[in-house]
Formats: sequence, C-alpha cells, structure tokens
Amino acid sequence: MEIETKFPITALERAELGPELLRFPGSWDEFWELLDEAEYSVEFKNNEIITAMSWESDPHSHIANMIGTLFNMIFMDDDSIRVFNSNRPIYIAASGAVYNPDASVVRQPSVKYEYRPGLNAETTPVIVVEVLPKSTHDHDLEEKLPDYKAIPGLEHIIYIENFMPYVTVFSRNLGTGKWTNIVYDELDSGFEIAGQTLTLRQIYRKVQFVKKPRG
Repeated sequence: MEIETKFPITALERAELGPELLRFPGSWDEFWELLDEAEYSVEFKNNEIITAMSWESDPHSHIANMIGTLFNMIFMDDDSIRVFNSNRPIYIAASGAVYNPDASVVRQPSVKYEYRPGLNAETTPVIVVEVLPKSTHDHDLEEKLPDYKAIPGLEHIIYIENFMPYVTVFSRNLGTGKWTNIVYDELDSGFEIAGQTLTLRQIYRKVQFVKKPRG
C-alpha cells in the first residue's frame, strides 16, 4: 500500500507545514504505512494521524538522551528489561491509540501488537517518559496521560519540562491500582526507580535551558 500525497513523508515536507502539532484524518492502515515511511514522529488516535516536527530543541534532545542513559545504567544487569527511545511505538488497546514516548522501559518477554511482520508496537511498558516541548505540551498531558494510565502493568509515567527543572512522576500503587503524582522542582530532589534514586541534577546535567515561549 502506498501513502497518498495528502500526508507529508519527508522531514522537509513536514517542516514546511510549521512547528505546530498537526492532525490528519486517516485510517488505521494508512497510519501504519505512514509510520513505516515517514521521517518524523507519527501517532494515532480516533482515526486521526497526529504528527510532530522531527526537529527537537537542544534541551529536549539532551534530556531524552540522558533519561535513556540513566535507565540503561539502572537496568544494566537486568536481562529482563529493555530500554527504548522515541522510535519505539506503544499501542494502547483500551483507546486504540499509538504513541511514541521519548523513552520507555519494557519488561521481557514483552507482548507486542503486530500490524504485519516487522512492523509492530509494544503493549506492556512498565515506564514511559515524555519530555514536554511547547508544541505538544497539551497533547502529552491532556490526551496521552489518561491513555497511558489505561495500560495494564504500567508502573510510572514521567513528564519532564525542558525549560526549567520540573519533573512530574505518576506512580501506580500495584496493590490498589490507583495513581499518585509527585512534582519535583529542585535539582537535588529525586525519585526512586527499581530501588535507585534518580535526581533532577542527573536528568538535567549539562542542559542549557531556554526561556519558555510565550503563548
């Protein structure tokens, strides 16, 4: 199946449409074929193909790489855990959405949704992380958050601002299934993952903050 020209394919074609998050009417099949071909981030929900710019700001890129590095260090000796970046999609059966978190942690053996051989998505992450740029801020918090909470077995949802030290950690009580959230805004504050403490100073190490855009 070839993608019709109504969807941009290259990063340049997407960039020409502007930095804002864009939504195109699209079918499930069109989404998966575009996901396979597009040079930029593609997500799906409610028969809409949701696209973001492939370009990342300096802080966003650095923070996303750093959190992946920290997770890999924490789980280095745990062969039952794999750490993924934003190129690994997550399928959420409860809502039919497919998202690309900036980082995810998946316990093995994982359960995958397979669209066709070689084109699939994870369904059983235990941690997802979103770095929050202005262009996708509302989408990440208002639309993705309730969908992430619907993933069975998900233990932590981590939101990281990229213009100042500010991290919100949503954690599921494995006994009750209820979610709590704690905000951390001091560099020396931190939260526990797999028995190890991650501090904001580690997450934001070497980040060159830019002022939050107005509007």
